[in-house]
Amino acid sequence: LSAPSTRNAALTSGLCVLSAVIKPSYAIALLFVLVPWYCYIALKTTGMSLLRLVGHIAILLGPVIGTLLIQWLLIASYTAITIAPFGVWSLYSPNPVASLMLSLAFPLAVSILYRGCWRGNVGFVLAWAVFAVALMEFILLAEEGVRFNHANFLWGPCMALYLVFLTCADVLFRQAMSVRFLLALTVFILAGVT
Repeated sequence: LSAPSTRNAALTSGLCVLSAVIKPSYAIALLFVLVPWYCYIALKTTGMSLLRLVGHIAILLGPVIGTLLIQWLLIASYTAITIAPFGVWSLYSPNPVASLMLSLAFPLAVSILYRGCWRGNVGFVLAWAVFAVALMEFILLAEEGVRFNHANFLWGPCMALYLVFLTCADVLFRQAMSVRFLLALTVFILAGVT
């Protein structure tokens, strides 16, 4: 993301295809963040022409969209996607907001206690942005019929939250020992216990 080029667009596309093959719900969330971010960085830092940027986006999106389209065609014969706000989540948790707050306790603690550290930390911001999009997918979308309770859209926020945890742990464990470090570490330990 920091150096938009044809090579980096192709490499990123290859990694997104791999992600889509493994679990498409994360790749879909990633694309909603990655494409606007790539465009912004390319135009801001390199002064790339609009025509060249369109070429980069085609390189970035083409293989991933192709992979996702093939996957959709393979499952479209036996399932459909519907909008069901909190429908699947409410099957697994009587209180989705409380579940979310428990899941986010450590990342939120680090984000609040060390808010100055996320400025300029592309991985930190990207992880949170992809998590937000993946969470919205999970909240809003579900598969119809017998696959409704399979919670396949939960895989996106699960993978994204893992990356949020990693980036927050990276930020935390680079800090000096202090009261806020101990507070964030306590939340980290309690999150691991629960």
